[in-house]
Amino acid sequence: MYTTLDGAKQSIETVKKTVENGVTQIICDKHGLYKFTLLANNYRVLAVGANYASEKRAISAMESFKKFAINSEVVSIEQLPADEKDASLEEAKIETTSKKHGGKFEVIIEEDKEYTWQLKASNGEILATSSDYTTKSGCLNGIDAFKETAKTGKFYISKDKNNKFQYKLYSKHGRLLVVGEVYSSKALCNSAVNSVISFVEDAVIVE
Repeated sequence: MYTTLDGAKQSIETVKKTVENGVTQIICDKHGLYKFTLLANNYRVLAVGANYASEKRAISAMESFKKFAINSEVVSIEQLPADEKDASLEEAKIETTSKKHGGKFEVIIEEDKEYTWQLKASNGEILATSSDYTTKSGCLNGIDAFKETAKTGKFYISKDKNNKFQYKLYSKHGRLLVVGEVYSSKALCNSAVNSVISFVEDAVIVE
């Protein structure tokens, strides 16, 4: 999300410049759904693809994204008819101010020596998963950034073409920080957002 049209256009130009030499990843979530992400060289998330039932389809979508992103025309949403506007993104309903104990950030070392973190509730439910980091310190800094953004940023809920829901956490400057797990209903997704808010502050880091 961007506060100005110029900000959105600048982001598009950043994606176009990065798409050829940036970092692309295929991610599989706990439901077995796949999506691609485009990361800048500093591992900032620039774009997140839709959810796909197979890794092959996600890879195909990623290649199509690379192919079309560079030369695609930029069109303002204000120029489109109302029935063509994307109404799939709405602000999450924050319904809790309470803190809960027992949450944890698990730092995970992947086989390729990259690091990720997961925020888990006290019952073990995965509430958030990061992108990959090349260093442990970068991963720990990512946790700090997530904790701060969960307090000062905004959560939005999106619906994909399969009628599944995910939350997206944006910083106060409009930077997309984390895309949440996939949920079968908006209510479950909104509940996960409130769980993040409840557990994130007192969650311990487990390495």
